[in-house]
Amino acid sequence: MAIEESVARPLTTFSEDEQMFRESVREFAEWFTARHDRLDILVNNAGVMATPFERTADRPTLVIVDSHIAYGAPHKQDTSAAHGEPLGAEEIRLTKRRYGWPEEARFLVPDGVREHFAGGMATAALFTCMMDWCSSDASATDYTVQASAVVIATAVAAAAAGFSAQALGYFHHFCLAAALSLGALLVVRRYFPGQLISSDGHEGAASCV
Repeated sequence: MAIEESVARPLTTFSEDEQMFRESVREFAEWFTARHDRLDILVNNAGVMATPFERTADRPTLVIVDSHIAYGAPHKQDTSAAHGEPLGAEEIRLTKRRYGWPEEARFLVPDGVREHFAGGMATAALFTCMMDWCSSDASATDYTVQASAVVIATAVAAAAAGFSAQALGYFHHFCLAAALSLGALLVVRRYFPGQLISSDGHEGAASCV
């Protein structure tokens, strides 16, 4: 789905089947090739129900993937020029147009990448504080309880966020999220003031608040 959502022109076709056996996969391939010029990649994502490669007694199974170098470049896709030289500014601009990306962006970093990076840093900081809050007598139990609480709270918050964004709109939803985050920070600072023991044996200031 990420590929389909990141480009202007749909490049993928999806088919849902409760049990994608080999026959239904073959039928889908025949249906697709009857309506399109070619079929580049066919992925059967059936999870634990995925059927194994077809086995033969006298030869191994060969999987062939038809790939395209410089995919999306209008003048250099599948050409030798794409192997040993840059696409060039104009070709890059036209390729971005096909992908639906900003044509003048020099180094495009999608918003989702920034959000994922910020979320990773926040998670690392949170789990560091959780380790700091664990007691020395039952550190494993304390950390497990806190980690479980994080997982449950994340699931509940993710479900509630969808309803909130739909009911309030994104602007008011983000304002509400910021207010709740600030309130949660104040609660943590008030009731979970983790402390460090300095090298000389005296209690120091809290490390995570």
